[in-house]
Amino acid sequence: MELTQKKSSNQTSFEFGDEKLKYSIKDSSGKRTFSTDYGSISDDGFDELEERNDWFRNVGVLWVLIGVFQIVSRLMESGSFSGSMWLTLGVICLVVYKFKTTNYTIVDAEKGRIFIIQDDQHSKILDEISIRRNKQWKHWYGSINYENDPQSELNKFQWLLDKNVISEDEFKSVKAEIGLEIESPKRVLN
Repeated sequence: MELTQKKSSNQTSFEFGDEKLKYSIKDSSGKRTFSTDYGSISDDGFDELEERNDWFRNVGVLWVLIGVFQIVSRLMESGSFSGSMWLTLGVICLVVYKFKTTNYTIVDAEKGRIFIIQDDQHSKILDEISIRRNKQWKHWYGSINYENDPQSELNKFQWLLDKNVISEDEFKSVKAEIGLEIESPKRVLN
């Protein structure tokens, strides 16, 4: 499955493979692409970023200054007040700068940061990453290693339970198989 997001000059692409996510971001500064295991994508909260196009701000300020200079020059030369096309264009650019933003949710991964544009596909992408990460974690950590210390194994499965990778029934089954009849630690609610 592949999902692409686009807003202004910003474009992100998510190619969901069986084992890895191939991620690509392209904006006015360039392009970056990397692949990462779903299990290496963090689930410890997200950062957010609001991006604005600095070109509109820079040009807007310049044109406002030119417009004000034109108006002051005319006022000093002829004593009459008249408007300026540059001032109007500058103000329009500053308004566009103020209201035209691209908002991202940022998710950390082993190979880099994943920027997800906050649009109508945002939740679908986050959900797909979460589902595939949990599936990969279950594949990686979901079997009992009898060579490990039983308490360490129980702790591993408690972690899987806390991350909602396994159910309470699966945890109880593993606990019985390991042979530990001790009470499990209190579950932390997110």
